[in-house]
Amino acid sequence: MPLDLIFDAGIAAQGGPLSNDIVPLLIIWPWKYWNFVIPILFIIFLCGKFNDYTDKKEFKEKRKSLFQKGELIENKLNKLLKKYEKEQEIKQKKQAEQILQKFSELTVKPKIKEIQEIYEKAQEYFESGEYGKLDKLIDDATELRSNILFERKQKAKEKRKAEQILLEISELAIKPKIKEIQEIYEKAQECFESGEYGKLDKLIDDATELRSNILFERKQKAKGLVKFTEDSGKEIWGTPTQVKKWKEIDIDLNNNFVNLNGYQFEEFVAKLFKKMGYKVTVTPKSRDYGIDVIAEDKEDIIAIQCKKLKAGSNVSNRDIQRARGSMDFYDANKCIIITNQDFTIQAKEQARRTKNTEIWNKHILHQMVRRYFIDA
Repeated sequence: MPLDLIFDAGIAAQGGPLSNDIVPLLIIWPWKYWNFVIPILFIIFLCGKFNDYTDKKEFKEKRKSLFQKGELIENKLNKLLKKYEKEQEIKQKKQAEQILQKFSELTVKPKIKEIQEIYEKAQEYFESGEYGKLDKLIDDATELRSNILFERKQKAKEKRKAEQILLEISELAIKPKIKEIQEIYEKAQECFESGEYGKLDKLIDDATELRSNILFERKQKAKGLVKFTEDSGKEIWGTPTQVKKWKEIDIDLNNNFVNLNGYQFEEFVAKLFKKMGYKVTVTPKSRDYGIDVIAEDKEDIIAIQCKKLKAGSNVSNRDIQRARGSMDFYDANKCIIITNQDFTIQAKEQARRTKNTEIWNKHILHQMVRRYFIDA
């Protein structure tokens, strides 16, 4: 076997290119020249093992070199990391010192107890190295200080306004001296001293309105005018004669209460007796046993029957008897029958003969109304 063929076979065993002559030789020789095949295969095997050994040795050397380089890089990184951490620690400490400086500035003017407490807590964190907690504390302290100062400004503003209102009320109470205004001023002083400034606005409004009304009434009275209050609540001023006419119209006295129904007439009679100084009770609309109003004072309990009649109608003696019969039910010791018209002759005679019984016809009723409503 030629040497160059053997060499080509060795190269092929290492993965190299095969020549055109060696390919048919390797196919035919195992059959024909078996005594040459085994040595060749052995040589090829040795070449492969040698290459494997060379590759492994080179790989180990490279790996060892890489490990050494990795250790060097790791050492450098550790040194850089420690340096960075130290720099960061120094930086954080400086920032913490700056925050503490800000705290000290916040606690100087004005001195605020809550801020001082936060500052003491921040000092504890600084000494223990917990720098990260200082950022939140300085934010809390700044916000708290801002809110407290704002509240103080608002209170000071409210106090100045309250002082001005108090001064205005005192001026209202001086000229002319008005007792009611003086009472409002004393109440305003109490509100000011207790810090209830919000109530002073209403007090100054009340005092101003009251003073205006009192001075207006004094002027009207000086002119000889009289105040009249309508049922609607509206107040008007007029001469005494005018006011009497207005009252008559308002009460419907001129029309003999024609515009009042029976229940309204009972209510009006109750008002009359209340004006007269009695404690008054209007009985229920049903099952009243003929008594419509009960009037009481220290001496008497009066059972009152009200008869609102049309023109030309009169109260009969039967109504007198019925009212008298109901007195015991109400423990009354006196009975009065009141009408806007008149009584029959029999009713008048019945009342005259009956003890503790009075009858008021329209003339007596009008007289009492003028006395307690018109002329009062």
